[in-house]
Formats: sequence, C-alpha cells, structure tokens
Amino acid sequence: MTTLITGGMGFIGLHTARAFLDAGEDVVITYFQTWREPSFIKDEYHKRVQIEKVDVTDRAGLMALGKKHKIDRIAHLAVPGLGALGPVDDLRTNIAGLTHVLEAALEWGSKRLTLASSVAVYAGLPVNLPQAATGQVAASDTASVTIDREGHAYLNREPVAMTDLDQRVRRLLQGNPAIAIVVNADGDASHRHVVAVLDALRMAGVSRMAIAVTPTTEAQ
Repeated sequence: MTTLITGGMGFIGLHTARAFLDAGEDVVITYFQTWREPSFIKDEYHKRVQIEKVDVTDRAGLMALGKKHKIDRIAHLAVPGLGALGPVDDLRTNIAGLTHVLEAALEWGSKRLTLASSVAVYAGLPVNLPQAATGQVAASDTASVTIDREGHAYLNREPVAMTDLDQRVRRLLQGNPAIAIVVNADGDASHRHVVAVLDALRMAGVSRMAIAVTPTTEAQ
C-alpha cells in the first residue's frame, strides 16, 4: 500500500510518514519549497519514501502523481504558511488545494482520505522548534510538554521521567479537565522519543493536544 502525504516535508508530515513506514506502508511525500533530511527517516528516501515537488494548487501537477505512483490513500497536510498570504488568497489556496486533493482521491479510487491541521502555542522550554506551514499563537488553560534533542522530557519546564509523565498529566487533568497539552519537540528529537511522549499523553486521557511549531512563510 502507498500513501500520499501532501506537505510531507513538514514536521508533522515527516513523523506521519515514519509512522506509515513502521506500519508496513510505502509513502509518497510532497513538498513546495522546504527540504528536510531528519535522521529517523532519511535512509528511506528514494526507497520506501518517494519525494515529489508539487504545489497542491496545481491540479495537473497533483493529478500526475497518480499516473506515476499507485496511491491507495491520501493524508492531506499541505497548507499556506501562517501570515504568508492575505485572507482572500489564503482562503483561495486552502480551498483550491483541498478541492484538488478531493478530486485526486476520486480519480485514483483512493480508499481513504485524511485531513489534518496543527496549532502552535509557545509555552515550553526554548528548543529548536521545527518549522511547519500552519500554526497560531493562542490559548489559555494550556500545559507544555517539552522534548529536547537528547530525548529528555519536561512538564511545564520541570524535568519529568518518561515513566512518570502520564501520572503527572493525569493530576493536571483532575484539576482542569479542559486543559490542552502542547508538545514542544526539538527538531532534532528522535521519532521514538516523540512517539513515547504522545503515547504517554494518550494513556493519561488527554483529549486536547497540539504540536508546537515555528510557522514558516511558505506552503509545504
């Protein structure tokens, strides 16, 4: 099986690609301008990970991917960078991109189409946040979980052992069930450390969660 991940060179896109690879699927990832080669996936480039430079607003370019690759599923993550466009152009780009992806899914007979977005809240330790094409500064009632490049975890700037993270977060939720957890992962943090934190948050019962990013000024 092969999954197309639009905006696949973004932080979320690359980790999504890694998860699909771990599940036994091949992926095709698209990018608009940004190219990344993180250690957790770069060895799969041009093997199980095929890379295509495509603007999702270019319908013909997107449709051509279906002739070049046998795509079974689509994860649509490509959006304009925060503040890169005016309101009208931003809306037009988002709608055109989504429309073209929907048309591609129909034409290719894709079995599944997934849409996703991210928000960014800056409340953690100063780490080298990855860049992504979406993100907005917001939020009260948030707590931060930071992962540094060595894989150490921090809850609201306080060091926390991975084995204790879920219990510490459970106590936060008991005090405020509506609290949102923002994950600040260093761009050089390994995939397994990020997955371990996300799994701990899931076990703790977190229902509101976001990945913090540094917004770029480009579409992915």
